[in-house]
Amino acid sequence: MPLQNIAIIGAGLGGLGAALALHSQGFKVTVYEQASPHERFAGAIMLSPNGLRILDKYGLYDGGSSSDLKKQGHSFQYVDFQDDQANSTSRLVLGDKHHFEYDALRIYRNVLRTALETAVRASGIPLEYGKKAAGVVEKEEDDEDNGQERAVRVSFADGSTATADLLVAADGIHSKIRALLFPGVVPVYQRVLAVCGAVEMAAIAKVIPPGQTIDGPIAQSGKKVGAFVIAPQRADGSELLAGTQREFPQQDRAGWERIAADKAFQRAFLEEGMASRTELMQVAIRNVTDDSLYTWPMHTLPRLERWASEKGRVVLIGDAAHAIPPTTGQGANQALEDGAPLEEQQKLNEKDLFGSSGAGENLRWLYEPKIEERVDKWVEETKQKEGPKGQN
Repeated sequence: MPLQNIAIIGAGLGGLGAALALHSQGFKVTVYEQASPHERFAGAIMLSPNGLRILDKYGLYDGGSSSDLKKQGHSFQYVDFQDDQANSTSRLVLGDKHHFEYDALRIYRNVLRTALETAVRASGIPLEYGKKAAGVVEKEEDDEDNGQERAVRVSFADGSTATADLLVAADGIHSKIRALLFPGVVPVYQRVLAVCGAVEMAAIAKVIPPGQTIDGPIAQSGKKVGAFVIAPQRADGSELLAGTQREFPQQDRAGWERIAADKAFQRAFLEEGMASRTELMQVAIRNVTDDSLYTWPMHTLPRLERWASEKGRVVLIGDAAHAIPPTTGQGANQALEDGAPLEEQQKLNEKDLFGSSGAGENLRWLYEPKIEERVDKWVEETKQKEGPKGQN
């Protein structure tokens, strides 16, 4: 029996990217998202060549249109790490079009997500909002279906249900689907909180040292406080991210909600230890706008034994499968890569996809090789670079 219907839970970057990849191979795909269509996400992200290569395949990166992502984000090549006196100590290359075909790109998450959603809708892929997953049931091998019942049934909090031959869970680090498959695996707070906002380049231009330009992210270490980062995030470099991270105690849900809404706390967090920072960073901190401030508690995910259910009818991708530390700059890129493997496959039938045992071993092979090894490497490198408290 040919694999026909695929349901995707989560309309983030990974879910929408997977929808485009699967649709391109002729699968019937439906995307379900718990949020409303009007919800927006704070901040910008970094895209490196591995993610941009996929977006280029979808015609979103550089297709000659004014809406191309390349024209809406800021292209750069490396992060400049500096000591507390603004002396460069090292560089982390994240892209270089001469060596990797693409420079890196910093772009607002909402801009990228809107581009992906527009492409999904233009492809005729159904996208349903307000669909919060509540349960998943996989059909037993000996169930009688007379060709009517599909392999997976997902129920939603509004009482509705949907069926599919395959369910792809792209519902983030706090994934409901993962919690149902692996109830003992929960995200682990790393006792590190980031607070970020935006500042106009014009507000700091007068204190940029002579001969220095800000063409890409600068991460400047601090004395007894976390590093402070500024990074251009508009195509013309006229606006920059400004933010820091440091050790912060665990909170309950109500506590995190209070912190996320408390602009006075967020500004105080940015300003702590400000006197020890360089003039450039001090001016950046003072000029961050209140409405741009947001918080980001850092979580990781224990390594899963597999990224699929035992029957192989449910697959986890993106942060639902592996939470990559944001300091790698690879979270969004890996989410896009997770959704892409089937794009390179020919039309698959049931036997090809699930193997002779029906346990999904071929499906897991498509999603897990090398990706899992790469994720482990990024996590380990981040630990070595940051130390146990995420301060460098």
